[in-house]
Amino acid sequence: MGFLSVWTLAPCLAQTNTKEDSVYFVKINDYFNASVDIETDFETFEIQGDNFDFDIRPNFDFVNKIGIDYRALSVFYSRSPNWGINQDSDLKGDSKSSGFGFSWNTNRMINHISKNKVTGYYLANSADFNPSFVEGENPYVQFELLETSSFKGFHALKLNRNFSYSAFSAQMALQTKSAGSFAPGISYNYYSIDNNTPTGQKSKNLEVLFNLPYYHTFVVDHKWYVNLGVITGAGMTTTWLKTPINGEIVETTSHNFISRISGIAGLGYNSKGFYGGLEGKVHKRYQNQSNNAVKEEITGLAFRVFLGWHILAPHPINRLYDKVESRLF
Repeated sequence: MGFLSVWTLAPCLAQTNTKEDSVYFVKINDYFNASVDIETDFETFEIQGDNFDFDIRPNFDFVNKIGIDYRALSVFYSRSPNWGINQDSDLKGDSKSSGFGFSWNTNRMINHISKNKVTGYYLANSADFNPSFVEGENPYVQFELLETSSFKGFHALKLNRNFSYSAFSAQMALQTKSAGSFAPGISYNYYSIDNNTPTGQKSKNLEVLFNLPYYHTFVVDHKWYVNLGVITGAGMTTTWLKTPINGEIVETTSHNFISRISGIAGLGYNSKGFYGGLEGKVHKRYQNQSNNAVKEEITGLAFRVFLGWHILAPHPINRLYDKVESRLF
């Protein structure tokens, strides 16, 4: 979904202000947003110990995402493309990724849920374990059957009514004056890691964090804007691990403290029918195992380019939505 659109379109596009609007933003209630994204927002895993360091990554450089937004609802579908620029399977093996999700953002609440699965990884620092390894010539250590899947979400309360998160995230509102807001809330991630081999480990994990994000939109000049965000969080994770040992499955459970910090920066353009822009995001998740012998870090530096269009929705759809909304809310 198009990201960070924040400035006033032509009067024919904007809606008449409602009691939920303010002089700081205007909603675009009668339009669909359709967008196409290319982004590198996926996680890599780094597991460290006293005598080892594993840097494990999937073999794709970016994923494609298509999305549509209407009123408070946003939905998307993503997958790794089969283009040649995203392939190096002879050295790093094959990787596949697919995911979908939706957001429901009201005037005060932020809600986002997504599901994603990735199959096929390789060891990016294979040279650390093979002195004769030559990059570009020798195959990396591959984990072709390694599969990760996740179900995650976050829910937050926006504190400043003059800031529109719908403008920040999905172009369903237009931020006409610069504003920002804290949005305290909770996030969760239930994910599994499966080697899919008789001797491989399997784990299921549940992490729950309390977060304190701050988002800010700077309206620069008419159709241009800059968005910045910082998200900090801390909480606990529970891991249920199954390990094959001598033909038997040994099950263990552990509880560990985790912390996370993320940063977002975006630059965009929004006109009467077209919007687009780019975004950068960096995040780090740190976990210390209960025995303090192993540290796990999930890090990422992601970039995103997007194009989108405002498309007038059919009148019957707008009328039906208004009726349902008035009865439910």
